[in-house]
Amino acid sequence: MTTEPLGLTGRATEITLLRDFVQYLERDGAAMLLTGQPGVGKTAMLRAAEALASEAHVQVHTLTSAEFDPPGPFTSLAQLLTPLRGSIGELPRNDQRALTVALRLRSGPPARREVLGRATLTLLQRAAGDSPQLLLLDDAHWMDPASAEVIAFVARRLRGSNIGVLATVRAGTHGPLLLAGLPDREVRPLTRDDASTLVRSRFPQLAAPVRSRIVEEADGLPLALLEMPLALTAAQRSGDAPLPTRLPAAERLTRLFGDRIEKLPERARAQLLLAALAGSGGDLSIIQAAYSLDPELAGLSSAEAVGLVRVRDLPPRVEFMHPLVRAAVVQKAAPEQRRVAHLALAGAYSPESAAHAWHLADASTEPQETVASRLEALAVRTLATGGVSEAMTALQRAAELSPDRMQRAKREIQAAFVGANVTGDLRRAAALLADATGLEPALTGSLAATITASYLLLNGQCEVDAAHRLLVRAIENHPGKSDPSDPHLIDALHSLMIMGSFGGRERLWEPFQRAVARLGENVPADVDLCHRMFGDPVRHAAHGMDELDAALAGLAGELDPLRVTRLALAALYTDRLDRCRPVLWRLINDGRQGEGVALAIHALISSCIDDWLTGQWDEAVDLAAEGSAFGDSHGFHRYRVILKGYMEQLVRVCRGEVEDGLQAADAMAVWGSERGAGMCTTFAAHLRTLHAIALEDFEAAFAHVTAVSPPGELGRYRPHRLWLLFDVVETAVKTGRRPAASAHVKAMRDSELPRVSARLAMLTAGSAALAADEPEQATAFFAAALADPCTTRWPFDRARIQLSFGEHLRREHRMPEARHHLHMAHAGFQQLGAHPWLRRTERELRAAGEATPRPATAAIDEPPLTAQERQVAELAASGLTNREIGDRLFLSHRSVGAILYRVFPKLGVTSRAALRGALDAGLDPTGSARHAPPAP
Repeated sequence: MTTEPLGLTGRATEITLLRDFVQYLERDGAAMLLTGQPGVGKTAMLRAAEALASEAHVQVHTLTSAEFDPPGPFTSLAQLLTPLRGSIGELPRNDQRALTVALRLRSGPPARREVLGRATLTLLQRAAGDSPQLLLLDDAHWMDPASAEVIAFVARRLRGSNIGVLATVRAGTHGPLLLAGLPDREVRPLTRDDASTLVRSRFPQLAAPVRSRIVEEADGLPLALLEMPLALTAAQRSGDAPLPTRLPAAERLTRLFGDRIEKLPERARAQLLLAALAGSGGDLSIIQAAYSLDPELAGLSSAEAVGLVRVRDLPPRVEFMHPLVRAAVVQKAAPEQRRVAHLALAGAYSPESAAHAWHLADASTEPQETVASRLEALAVRTLATGGVSEAMTALQRAAELSPDRMQRAKREIQAAFVGANVTGDLRRAAALLADATGLEPALTGSLAATITASYLLLNGQCEVDAAHRLLVRAIENHPGKSDPSDPHLIDALHSLMIMGSFGGRERLWEPFQRAVARLGENVPADVDLCHRMFGDPVRHAAHGMDELDAALAGLAGELDPLRVTRLALAALYTDRLDRCRPVLWRLINDGRQGEGVALAIHALISSCIDDWLTGQWDEAVDLAAEGSAFGDSHGFHRYRVILKGYMEQLVRVCRGEVEDGLQAADAMAVWGSERGAGMCTTFAAHLRTLHAIALEDFEAAFAHVTAVSPPGELGRYRPHRLWLLFDVVETAVKTGRRPAASAHVKAMRDSELPRVSARLAMLTAGSAALAADEPEQATAFFAAALADPCTTRWPFDRARIQLSFGEHLRREHRMPEARHHLHMAHAGFQQLGAHPWLRRTERELRAAGEATPRPATAAIDEPPLTAQERQVAELAASGLTNREIGDRLFLSHRSVGAILYRVFPKLGVTSRAALRGALDAGLDPTGSARHAPPAP
C-alpha cells in the first residue's frame, strides 16, 4: 500500500507515527530516534516528517552528517543553528557568549557542555514561541561528539517546550543520542509484497522475472529496490537480455550514483565535490567563496535535476538526497581534484579556524611546516577544551606533515602522551614513541618521551619500580627541572605522584620531594594541592581545605580533562568527590563514546570510590565492572586490580561473600609484591580486615589491619590509612587493647582530622567513644559523632558507629535508647545489604529486649533530609522518573534510586505517591514534626 500524499510504500504505520509526533509538538516537546541499517529508508522517513511539519506550520532545521565531515567540536551544532543566529542577541549574556563561541561567531574558550546545552535549549524555546521547532538529524551517529552531547542534553529536556528532535542513527553505532535514553523506533525492511508493489509502481515496464529477482536480492531495502533497476540496461529491464550474475548490493549502490555523477558537466561535479567536502551543513556561502568562477553555483542545478541534491534558499544550503550520494561524489573524484577542492575550501575559512587547518592538511601531499604548526596549535587548543580525539588526530597529522625529523619526532611524542594519558590508546602510543625515538635517538631519554614510556610501563606491564626509576632519571636530567612553568615537568610530577601512591612506599616519594624543593615557593598550584591532599593528607589536609574547596568550586567550568582528573585525586581522601561527580560523569560518558578512555577509567575509579564510601554499592559494583572492562580492552592491566580486585570485593565482603573476598585479597597481595605495587598490600589487608570483622574474628582483624596501619601511627604518605581508622580502633577495643585504641585516637586528633571532613569528624568522635575509659565520656562522644546530619551521606560508617553506640547503651542498661540506635544501624545495614553487620545488629536488638527489628519509619527519628535528598524528593514528588532526575542533577539513575531509598524511611513513606503529602506535611526538612531522640 502507498501512503499518500507522501509516496512511501508500506510505511503506513510509520507515517502515522510521524504525523502524531509532529502534531504533538503543538502541545509539548518530544524526541525520537529512528534506527535501522543503511538503505532501509530512514532518510525517507525524515523527508516525510519534513513534509508533515510543513503542513503543520512547524519550523524545520535539518542536518545531514557524514563520516568525512571536517573534524572539530561543535561543527555540527554550528551548522544546525545557523538559521537562528539572528536571535542569539536576544538571549541572556551568558547564553550569547556560549553560543557565539560555539558557532564560531567570536573567539574564546568554549562553554561547558551543560551551559551550551541550556543556551541552545533557550534559543530554540525563543524560536518556538512563534511556531513549533523541529530538528531533523540524518545520520546523527556521524555528528561530532561535542555537538551530539549538546543535542542529547536538549533532547532530554523538551517537556513543555514545543520543540522536537527526530534523528536517524545507523544500527550498531554508538554516541550520546543513543545513550540519552530517548524513545526509538526501528525502521525495518519492507515486506516482500510491499517491496514488489514499490518496484512495480516505480518501474512498471520491468519484466516480472526481473522484478522478482530485484525484490529477492534487495532484501526489503527501499534504496536498493529503487536503484538496482537503474543499473540495468533497457534490454535487461525488459527481460530481453540476461541479468548480471550478481546485482549491485546495497553497500555498493554508490556505483549507481556514480554513473549519474559522471554524466554531469565538469562545473557541476566540481561544485558537488566542494559541497561534499565542506561539511554537513552544506553552507552555500562557503561553496561560493571556494568556487569564484560561478558565484551563482548554477552547476548545482543540474545535479538537483537528476535527483542527487536539493538546493535550499532559506537558509541557503545544499543537501544531498542520501548520504551515499555524498560518499559517491568523494569516491569518484580523483586525488588531485580532492586536493584542489580542499585547498579552495581552506581559503573560504578564517585562518584561525579548525576547518582552515584541516582543509590545508587534506590538501597537502608533502610535508609543510606551516600546516604542521597550525595543526599542532589546534591540537593544544582542542585538548584544553576536551576535544581529545581531535587533538590526537591533529598531532599525528602534524607529525606526518613535519619536514624536520626533530619536529616530527617531538610531535609524535606529544601524540603518544595524549594516546597514553588521555585517549587510552596504549598500542598506538607505544608505536608513536618507538617511531619518534627511532627518528631521533637523542630524544629517547627526554622527559617528554619518558613520561609516556613510564606510563606505558606502569599501566601495561605494571612495573612500578622500573617506571619510577625511568621517570626520576629523566626529571633529574631535564634542562627545565627548575622551571615551574615547564609543561613537561608538571606532567612528570603528576605521574610521579601516581607512582608513589601505587608503589605504597615512602621512599618512592623522596625524588618528588627533591623535585618540588628545587622549585621553592613556585610549585605549581595543582601539583602542590594534589601532593598535600592526595599524597600526604594526614599531615597537610587539615590546613589546606580552603584552597581545595576554592579549586573544586571552579571545577564545573573546567574544560581541561586532565586537570579534572587531577583535582579529583585531591578530593579522594578529603571526602569531596561529590563536588567532582558532574564533571567526572562527563568524562565517563566521553569514554563510553570512545573519547578519552584513559581519563574515563580515572573518572570511573574516583566515582566508584565515592559510591563505596557513600553507600551506593550497587552502582559501585557496576562502575567497577565497567572500568575493569575498559582497562582490559585497552591494556590498562593495573586497573583490574584496583576495580575488580579491590573496589568490587569491598562491597562483596561487606555483603557477606567473604570467601571470594579472601581469595581476591590473597591474589592481589601476590600480584602486587611481584610488581612493586605496595598499595596492593594495603588493599589486601583492608579486605582481610573486613572479612575477619564480618566473621567477628576481631583478633585476626586486628592483626590484618595493624600490619598496614599500626596503632598510633598515621604516618607519612600513607593516605589509605584514613580508610582504616575505625577498623584499627574497633578491633583494638574488641581484643582488649584499649591503650592501642587510645593511641590511634590521639593520632587522629593530632592530625586534626575533624577539620578535614564531616566523615572524618564522625569517625574521630566515634573512635574516641570506643576508646573512652568512662561510660559517660563514651556516651558523649557517640552523641557528638552522630550529631551532624551531613554524616548520613556515609551510611556504612554511620551505621557502624550507631551499632557500637547501641551496644554501649545496652551494656549500660539504657534499653530504649539502645534499641533506638540499633534500629538506626539496622536500617542502614539493611539498605546496604551488609548482612554480617545486619545479623550482628539483630542479635544486639534481641539482647536489648526486642525480638523482631521494626521497619524504619518517621517515628524512629531519622535525621532530617540533606539538601540533596530534599531536592531529589521534590523532583520525584513532581512526577519525574529517576533518569529524568539524574539528568537534571548530573547523577546516575541508580544514585537517584539509592537516595530515594534513604528518603522513604526518613519521611515515613513507602511509595513515590506519598512523597508529596509527606513533604507538604512538614515531616522534613528541619525535623520539626518529628519526635526528639532520647537524650544519650
